Amino acid sequence: MRKALISSMLAFWVVCNISYANIEEMINKNLQSAQGAVIHESASKDLPHYSRERALSEAQNLNNKDEATLKREADQKISEVRAGKGSSAESALSGAMDRKPLDGFEDHEIFKRADKIWSDPVKAMKELNIGDCKERLNNVQNQYTKRITKEKKFDEMLEEQTCEKPGGSVVCEKVLNVSCDISEECGFDAGGIEKANIASDMKFVYRYPYLTIGTIADNYWRSDCGLYERKTEFKIHDVKNVKEFRIIRVGYDDYMQIKINGVQVYNGPRGGDRLEVGWYSVIIDETNRKHGCELNTNWDFNVDIDLTPYLKEGMNTIDTNVVVAGKGEGWMIIKASQACCTKFKDQWSKRCWLE
Repeated sequence: MRKALISSMLAFWVVCNISYANIEEMINKNLQSAQGAVIHESASKDLPHYSRERALSEAQNLNNKDEATLKREADQKISEVRAGKGSSAESALSGAMDRKPLDGFEDHEIFKRADKIWSDPVKAMKELNIGDCKERLNNVQNQYTKRITKEKKFDEMLEEQTCEKPGGSVVCEKVLNVSCDISEECGFDAGGIEKANIASDMKFVYRYPYLTIGTIADNYWRSDCGLYERKTEFKIHDVKNVKEFRIIRVGYDDYMQIKINGVQVYNGPRGGDRLEVGWYSVIIDETNRKHGCELNTNWDFNVDIDLTPYLKEGMNTIDTNVVVAGKGEGWMIIKASQACCTKFKDQWSKRCWLE
């Protein structure tokens, strides 16, 4: 059968002068149905200038030759091809024959890992841990574990120690955990503070290390006695790397209240625990005492209000409520510095399990 198959393939090559790619395509189409045999009917459809009669004649001619003759002629043809005297199809076939196959490729670790990733790419991506590096140590055979059995008989404690051989291999793994040992002020915006959402009439200007939020202009809003409520949302990436987040200056006309993540941190200029507007009046505390809306002053104070205790990972919110009588504005300057790691600490841990 092997000799007949070789003869038939050589016959196709000689008769049609086809390329190696054509032969490969034809064999792939018919391999399962023919179980390795060449189907002439399929060849007549797939190969140009194919003649069944000529192919059979050529195959019979080759079949009449003994294996020694076939091997000698094949070796001669291979020598001619390697000397550059063969056709392009013969050169392609010769090059493919010279390539060393990868035996048992399905057992290689790289292909196993590729199959795992291909079967569920999303899961494989989630399992990646950029901060960790794992190194497989070894598969240790013939390990023994100690089992201790304790039993009390007649007020005497008996202890028996036995060694058992596990049913599989003991696999050990070293895991590298990288953490920051020393961090210092970056001196630049490391991307830890990011603007998210803000009203169109508000600004969020971060010129490291100073962050300005609000209406950065004089007499920006107009009202007889109105309350301008504005929400500024920003993201914190790795809150422990925010070295400083402190309000150092505020400016407003006429009243302003500041909250961060729902906690009031400033209410000026007269203090209080709230900022509410009534009938041409302002209420700032539980006494319900009414204050005039217009204070005829552009307030500008240097303050020192630490906001870091109120920050959280992810989305944060600063609410500014400003009472304006006539014309007014409201803004704040925050010193927002970030820490960068200057020295890393490597720590290896080892764990073993039974496979």
